[in-house]
Amino acid sequence: GRTRDRDIEKREILMALGWRIIEVWECALKGRTRMSQDEVISRIVAALESDCKYTIIEGCDENTL
Repeated sequence: GRTRDRDIEKREILMALGWRIIEVWECALKGRTRMSQDEVISRIVAALESDCKYTIIEGCDENTL
């Protein structure tokens, strides 16, 4: 609980300072739900090219594998 609260607090501070945040979850990088490196990179590039201030990149839904 406290770790999640701290993450939210830090994210809000960074966004208030004008930072854009791309959060890549571990499940996107390894395990059964991992994406290919090309897919992760593609999503990061898309986030950087967008006006989005906060992006989360999670692993694939196991039902779509």
